Parts: sequence; structure tokens; C-alpha cells
Amino acid sequence: MSNKIFSSSSISTGIKQSGLEKNTLFGVNVSESSIYNVMKKIAGGSYNQNVPTSGGTLTVNSLGLNNYDYVVKQGNTTISSFIPEEWFTNTEDSAAALIVVKGNLTVNSGITFTPQVRKLFTCIWVQGNLTVNGTISMTARGASTNLLTNTNNTIRIIDGTYSSVTNPEVPANGGAGGAAFTSTASNTPGNNGSNGSNGGTGGGGSGGKYLVTVGTGGAGASGSAFSGGPGGGGSNSGTATSGGANGGVGGRSDSVGGGNASGGGAGNPGGRSARGGSATYSGLASLDGYFGTGGTLIIFVTGTLSGTGTISSNGSQGGGLAGSSIGAGGGSGGGSVTILCSSGSVSQVSATGGARGVGYEPSGVYFSDGGLGGNGTARTLTGFSG
Repeated sequence: MSNKIFSSSSISTGIKQSGLEKNTLFGVNVSESSIYNVMKKIAGGSYNQNVPTSGGTLTVNSLGLNNYDYVVKQGNTTISSFIPEEWFTNTEDSAAALIVVKGNLTVNSGITFTPQVRKLFTCIWVQGNLTVNGTISMTARGASTNLLTNTNNTIRIIDGTYSSVTNPEVPANGGAGGAAFTSTASNTPGNNGSNGSNGGTGGGGSGGKYLVTVGTGGAGASGSAFSGGPGGGGSNSGTATSGGANGGVGGRSDSVGGGNASGGGAGNPGGRSARGGSATYSGLASLDGYFGTGGTLIIFVTGTLSGTGTISSNGSQGGGLAGSSIGAGGGSGGGSVTILCSSGSVSQVSATGGARGVGYEPSGVYFSDGGLGGNGTARTLTGFSG
């Protein structure tokens, strides 16, 4: 029997309409009290969707979370070679990626399971055991959401208490960005972004500045529910720009005098480097801020979590290159990783802020590195059984 397509349906308390069970969610608007309830409905349905496709709009706990894509894999699955298009659509920023595996999932050593483009957030449901000997990652995949209607709403993950955390969520506001940097102290780095807490992402670091001239390193941006904060641009002299809000562009550097360049902040995309008195891009590509911010990753495992690998969502490094930059860019904030499982662990779960850009370091030069991106949240909560 062919699949039925409902282009303007909605599910909120069930998966049936007019006595017919849907076997596709294409165009279906979903409203539930938590991400857990969304994923449980998909996992409990008779959906035949081996290739990722678009769904509809996503509302969780009465808060709009824009759109979602989804894929359902049947049976025990071992990933020994990874093709992103088998798991994720190419939709960037505006859609969450919802992935259901109806069976055990194993990610082999040497494999990095990550989307090919930025995602609003990624949620994986494993109806069985999850073994990670490689990497599951949202590093540098945080979303840029300034053009979306719902730029930053809290994501309710699940109701209840797991590992002493009650009603875990990803809060709308992550760690604060590092303040604009104006120090004249010798060889002082820019201001670090603040760490996220209770599920929050990290803030971006500020840019540094050449410490014997008038100037300002750009401020880092705060983290959001969908992204760590971008880093601010570095300054030779003049005023660098701040990291963009809601996972936006890294701060552009500024060098209004002399021939030395300064580094851009990490972001979506990384901030550009300016040099030699130009306020527009005329610098060195090697000094641009690195691409990306930490994204949001949620994993439900009804069985046991194990493996020698890594589950991560880290920020990216600010721009700077020893020997070229005397005011380097700030790193972007780490993302948010929440794993709910019955029991177990993997070797590493991380949401580390991006590294500071590196300043010029010869003797007697008052260089300045950028600020560190703040760490996000990396947590494994046990006692979940589906």
C-alpha cells in the first residue's frame, strides 16, 4: 500500500487521524510538551522513512521551535562508513534533525557522525543500546537563527528527574559573551566567554587588541538554545565588531593603522580580518575566525550507553596566526549535550569552548590573544528507560 501524505495535518495527543495511522510525517505539524514525547511518538509509529525528509513545524511546551526533519531506521544498525545524507537533510539552520533508530546503534571507531550543515538542534532516539567507539558530534554545527521567527526559545527535553536533574532542558539564554576588551596591560588576552549551566551553551570570547594603541576588541555574543555564542573580532587599533547574536557571524577585526593584521572571531561564518587601514576585508584569509559554534545535541537511549569514543559539541577557534596578528579573535562558545540512558557512559562527553586566537609574539611587541569561548553543558543522565 502506498504511503499517505498529509500536507497540513497536526499531531498533539496521538498519531491517528480519521481512523488511519499516518506512515509519513511529511508536512505534519507536531506539538508536544517535551522533545521526549515528540521522539516517543515517532518511535512508536509505523513510519517508513529510511531517507531523511522534512516534516512540518515543531512546538514543544507551547514554544515554537521552527521546523523539523526526520528519519527512521529499522533494526540494529552499525555505522562503519558514514554518509551524512543518509541521516540528515541539507536544510540549514531552520530545522531540527530528529533521528530514530529502532534497534541498537553502534558507531565504529574512526567514524564521525555529524550533519553536513548547521542544524537547529539534533535529537537521536536509540530504541536499544548505543555503543560509541567513534564520535557523535555537533561541534561547529550550531545554528544561525537571526532570520527565523523563533530565534531562541527554551527546549524542554523531558519531564521528571534523572541523575538529580529535574525537568532537564536547554535554556533560551546560555553563557554571556566576553565583554569588549580595552586593556592596556602587557600581553593580556581578551575576555573569556562565560560557561553555560543547567543545559546552557557557552558565550563567545572577546577579541584581543594591540595593547599600546587606542582600540577595542569586539565583545563575544551570548549563547542561545541553538548555538554557542560567536567570538568578537581582534583589533590592531580602531574598534572591532562584536560577535553576532543568535549564533551569527564572528566579529570582524579592525586595523586602522600600520601593516599588521588582526584576527576575526569564530562564528557563522567566522569574522573576517582587516588590515592596513581598511574597514572592509583586505586582510589575510588565514586570520579569519574559524567557522562554527557549538550546537545542541540530545540523545535518548532506552538501553545501555557504552564505548571508547566521544560525544561532543565544541566551539571553534578565533582567528590569529603567530607572526601576523597582534590582536587576535575570540573563540566561539561550546554547545549543549544531554544524553539520557538507562545506564552506562562513554569515554568522553564534551561541550568545550573554542580556543583563543593566537597573537603575534616577538619580544617587546604588545600583542594580545583573543578570549576563550565559554564551555557549554555536557551531561549524561541515567535512569531513563523510554
